[in-house]
Amino acid sequence: NNVHMLGFCTNVGEILKASDIFCFPSYQEGLPVALMEAMAASLPVVVSNIRGNTDLIIPDKGGFLYSPNDINGFACGIQKLAQNPQLRHNMGEYNRESVKAYDINVVKDKFEEVYFPHQNEISNEEKSTKDLPISKL
Repeated sequence: NNVHMLGFCTNVGEILKASDIFCFPSYQEGLPVALMEAMAASLPVVVSNIRGNTDLIIPDKGGFLYSPNDINGFACGIQKLAQNPQLRHNMGEYNRESVKAYDINVVKDKFEEVYFPHQNEISNEEKSTKDLPISKL
């Protein structure tokens, strides 16, 4: 029943735990850490359908996506979630599970899986070009 505009906060985890819905009407993101934090806190989301957000949220599974200027769409998504506790729970749990793919240890392991097999190739290539003048590289 209440919306709080808090401004800058350092206790993000506590605030997310006290929240029911995460709304993120952003125009531009890279990899939206705020959205990932909300997902890890098991929150359903109503977000802009922009790059970054669309990489993380599957429509109708983890939340709702709307054009950044679609005020009515955002209001509709918030209302759907506010009126349906089971939907909030299901979407929140889906988000909590899906964001685990971005855990630092998971990403580190994937990084090592991709790059370590090629480590010798890179080292050999560096050795073979080490003595070449820059103009030849």
